[in-house]
Amino acid sequence: MLDDQLIQITAPATNTLIKVIGVGGGGGNAVANMYNDGMYDVSFLVCNTDKKALDDSPIPSRIQFGPGLGAGGKPEIGRQLAEKEESLAAIYDAIDKETRMAFITAGMGGGTGTGAAPVVAREVRARGILTVGIVTLPFLFEMRKQIDKALDGLEELTKEVDSLIVINNERMLSVYHNKSVVDAFQSADRTLTNAVRSVVDIIKMHGVINLDFNDVSMVLREGGVCIISTGMARGDNRITAAIHNALNSPLPDQTDIYTARRMVMCISFPETHDSLQMNELAEVNEFIDGFKRKDLEYKWGLAKDDSLDGDVKVTIIASGFGLVQEDIEEDSEEGINRDELRNRYYGKTFKPRSKPRTPVYIFKPEDLNNELLIDQIEAIPTARRSREQLVKLKEFTQQPNA
Repeated sequence: MLDDQLIQITAPATNTLIKVIGVGGGGGNAVANMYNDGMYDVSFLVCNTDKKALDDSPIPSRIQFGPGLGAGGKPEIGRQLAEKEESLAAIYDAIDKETRMAFITAGMGGGTGTGAAPVVAREVRARGILTVGIVTLPFLFEMRKQIDKALDGLEELTKEVDSLIVINNERMLSVYHNKSVVDAFQSADRTLTNAVRSVVDIIKMHGVINLDFNDVSMVLREGGVCIISTGMARGDNRITAAIHNALNSPLPDQTDIYTARRMVMCISFPETHDSLQMNELAEVNEFIDGFKRKDLEYKWGLAKDDSLDGDVKVTIIASGFGLVQEDIEEDSEEGINRDELRNRYYGKTFKPRSKPRTPVYIFKPEDLNNELLIDQIEAIPTARRSREQLVKLKEFTQQPNA
């Protein structure tokens, strides 16, 4: 019963500027991997309807929605449990007053992540907290129903976050085809880690030309689809190479950086060994000159980091590629075409795998006296019958009894 609520919060989170929240099984796993990697500059929270999954999580701060029996793969159940008064109060209490930014990660297509993540995002963002979603979409072999359920959840989440990073699991089949399943999913989870670390690096930087949290907020607040990534390089043209490495992460939904509406870029360099030269900044000019929008809001920074030892590191945060707030509101008013959504995230080659129709023979009253036909039907059971054999069976209806 949905009324049998059990809400748990354990081990209050430490006070930090950034909170990372995993919702459901997929989101919880991603956050656990990040926690185990030793990210110490953020606080963590996991939310789930499955008590066992919460018990197995290394994250100290947890919220259980409902009695702990899961959502049964039904987003409407996940949403109902998260919408309960006790659940909303638990979410409120779990957010520190010092929190200024939240990453909310979930796997779309299941029950809790799909249904509850938009509720969690809404409650967090209502506090004035900059809210970024990082979500995964199902493989194509998970069938149209699962994919459509995921896309519906994605559209709901899009309305409740400032910016969004989408990872399509289908791309893992080609990008990581030589990796084990565990390694491939951990690589996908690192997209979350890299995004959070990129923001932390900018906020903590002591720059020659400084950037701060307000610059990050300028880009991501109501930004729609976004890129948050870091690249490193050394040698000739190292700034250009580092930009390329930052922008060519294989898993997130591919966007053309040159159509961004807003961007901040931070270049970190070693001061004592192979320091950055003035003539190298011409590579920044070449990059910025490629942008197509004359109204691009842009800021850049420079920071010293002697741990780089000859490398340069470029961190890019950019947004405004498609699902900006006005586009979301327009879509909500007009309604979103399912085919358009599938094409947006899976390409125009999307072809759902439909179940084959079983070649069942439907008897007519006169067939009940056709012993030849009945003998043939009994000799070829439905489970082993081909379409061609079904056609031949129908030919027996034209023949007299033996």
